[in-house]
Amino acid sequence: MEKIDFPIVCPELEKMITSTIEAGRKERFDALKNKVKRGIGVVALLTSSVGTGPAVDFGQYIGLINKDAQRSGTVQVLDDFRGMTGCKKATDDIPQEVTLQFDVFNHTQGYRNQFSRTVLGGDSLAIKVSDLGINDVDPQRIAIRQDNFGGLVTYSATGEVTFMAPKQSANYDIILFNSSNNAPYSWMDRSNLVHGTRNFTVYRQDFDGQTGPESIWENVFNQLNSALDLGWVKWGSINRQPNATNGNFSYGYGSDSHGGSGWHQGNLIIINPKLCSNELVMTLVGLAEAFENICGVDDIGGHSSSMTIQTNGVLNPVGKDLFAYVFAKDGAN
Repeated sequence: MEKIDFPIVCPELEKMITSTIEAGRKERFDALKNKVKRGIGVVALLTSSVGTGPAVDFGQYIGLINKDAQRSGTVQVLDDFRGMTGCKKATDDIPQEVTLQFDVFNHTQGYRNQFSRTVLGGDSLAIKVSDLGINDVDPQRIAIRQDNFGGLVTYSATGEVTFMAPKQSANYDIILFNSSNNAPYSWMDRSNLVHGTRNFTVYRQDFDGQTGPESIWENVFNQLNSALDLGWVKWGSINRQPNATNGNFSYGYGSDSHGGSGWHQGNLIIINPKLCSNELVMTLVGLAEAFENICGVDDIGGHSSSMTIQTNGVLNPVGKDLFAYVFAKDGAN
């Protein structure tokens, strides 16, 4: 007898039906079909005649069974037989080829190159920094985002990322991290954006009867924004609202009970004007406190972050690389 071609993947069911037909016991075959009609968990894909002829389409067969059950008043066959029995259509288990397009970027310097890979959907795909041929990037750190710098797909500080290929062709952006300024990325690897956002709203609030010029904070946030908005990408933003009364965190002036020139604690950042002798000192303190508060880090390099990220009150290239790094690798929306 010619073997029936079952367009479903369920070895136990195929064995049951095939053995029934080969034994020539049509009554058992009919009984099996009746079980399907009653919807008790056995799904059979029958041929138009026992042992011969083309296979009946699975969907059409289930539709006929449902109609028959409705007419006879018996229990209606459940819509999703595959979920009930674990059986699948054959095409569900056949991986399809997909083409993945990758655009590669240095996170502060811009576009570098592109490439594509054709893989099977659902397969694990590994991408190594060392295989990409980019010379001005850190050899260990890599992030993959959805097309147009969308949602984070994966990130690694080990030189390689692995992720599952989608079942449809897609475009991705690979983000590598600028190495030309020798930024100490290891201090920022575990840093995450506070409040789970990459677009902050900040508002003015002073404490302890202290005050100071708004221009200092305007300068601070303008510099940080310039590290994020690079023209070809905008990693995030800080929207300063001096007259607002709420936002992601406040900024302003106050006295530090710990004797420092500034501090931060998640929901606020402060410059202590009593300990900052001039506007330059206020600016470098404000830069350090805002940077640390946004990135969830303290004392980059093992000392005051102002010694690492700024030079004479100006966010330096290392500071720009580090600040953009945290945004580029973070999964916050």
